[in-house]
Amino acid sequence: MEVPKLPEKDAFHILKTWLSVAGRTLSPSQKSVVSETLQQCSLPIFVRVAFDEALRWKSYSLPCETVLQSTVRGEL
Repeated sequence: MEVPKLPEKDAFHILKTWLSVAGRTLSPSQKSVVSETLQQCSLPIFVRVAFDEALRWKSYSLPCETVLQSTVRGEL
């Protein structure tokens, strides 16, 4: 069964909602990373993977520590 991509705006809203429920938020630069990556891949499973990664980020994390791959498989 093929699972369609989510609209990027919806995918970002879902991820932000999950973070809010977990008591977390993204810094402006982290929002940019997530938004740019969701423009490339907004499959529901990818939104979940991005959420799991974003949970590990801290507000003081260096840019090299707040990176998302552009696919679920992590291929560039």
